[in-house]
Amino acid sequence: MDYLITEELRKTRNSFIKNFIIILVLVVFMNIAISSTNYLPAYRNVISFVIVIVFVSILLIYIIDKASIIIYNLDEHEIIFKKRRLNNEVTILSVPIKDIKSLKKTKFNNSNTKLADTYYFVYTMYNKNDDIYYCDFMKEGKLYRFIFRPSERILRILEKKVND
Repeated sequence: MDYLITEELRKTRNSFIKNFIIILVLVVFMNIAISSTNYLPAYRNVISFVIVIVFVSILLIYIIDKASIIIYNLDEHEIIFKKRRLNNEVTILSVPIKDIKSLKKTKFNNSNTKLADTYYFVYTMYNKNDDIYYCDFMKEGKLYRFIFRPSERILRILEKKVND
């Protein structure tokens, strides 16, 4: 399918020093945990192996999470949100533009008790310099919301289509 616009939202990259410190702290904690198993009378090898597996899993989850990307696809009739981790791309939400009821800049104290669910397509909402918007849309008779950080181009096209 050809999309009108495709954009990717990447996490801000941590510095090498910060990533190195996080990995170093994990290794130190793993070393302390394995060293504490030396005082166990039985099963210390099995427990040490489990500790290594747990810490390696935590490290892999951290690395994969840093490599995730949110993709906004906009075509003539719908906006599609996807998440890519490594080589796996999953469609999270597809909203027909005709179902979007409003498009507004978000205020952090803006809550609506009538919402069935809210989808977040931003990595952080606390940077005051970024323009973060939300759209309310109807699906199966219920009101939903998605929060995202569109580019000027996507915002312009969505405003035009929603207001028509």
